Amino acid sequence: MNNSESMNTNTGSTQRGSHSGAAASASTPRHHDGWAPTHRLPLRPERILIAEDEHLVATELVLMLADLKYTIIGPAADGMSALQMAHKSLPDMALLDIRMPRKDGLAVAEQLYKDLAIPTVILSAYADAEYVEAAKRGGVFAYLVKPVAEGQLRATVELAWQRYRDSMEAQAEVADLRRRLEERRLVEQAKWRLVSEKQMAEPDALKAMQKLARDRRVSLAQIAQTVIETGTLPKDAEPAT
Repeated sequence: MNNSESMNTNTGSTQRGSHSGAAASASTPRHHDGWAPTHRLPLRPERILIAEDEHLVATELVLMLADLKYTIIGPAADGMSALQMAHKSLPDMALLDIRMPRKDGLAVAEQLYKDLAIPTVILSAYADAEYVEAAKRGGVFAYLVKPVAEGQLRATVELAWQRYRDSMEAQAEVADLRRRLEERRLVEQAKWRLVSEKQMAEPDALKAMQKLARDRRVSLAQIAQTVIETGTLPKDAEPAT
């Protein structure tokens, strides 16, 4: 058994610890509107999927990443195999050759990011502008030109991972802002329904909803949604004084 086969045997059935909670909501994709918070992401990727159809290059990548203390998934020899390995083993990152049989690296990267929010480093023998431009599609966080030296590989993986963390943090902040704005809109809508239909003073309407939320230990937005749907506060809610 060679080195890569041994590593694949040890890791192929293991679920990804760093993203297991987020992977459960992969359909959105693993949450594009609620990305895995960065405190759940490790400071460095632990498990890296390799997909490279040239056997010697794949072997070199396996050995270099093993020297850098990463756990290797694969290597896969084509794009479809890479997708299957990713869905089975949930790596933290993918290292994909740009030109592979059955599905090219860019298409695989885009699908991995959409379905599982897995970031990709693209490997290519070409540094032409058209290839680099094509690699700007979703999911690609770095572009590495072959042949690859170990130091170059280490730096590229670390940089790509930091970019990924930054992207997740930014998207989480946007999602949180969107959620808070939506909650404010619900509260305002509910408050004004109480004011207009129940002749409650505006401060009293807000205080009544706040009290009910505290008493029932639910969010103010949940109470507001109920008011919007029913046009009134539940009977056990009295305006606060």
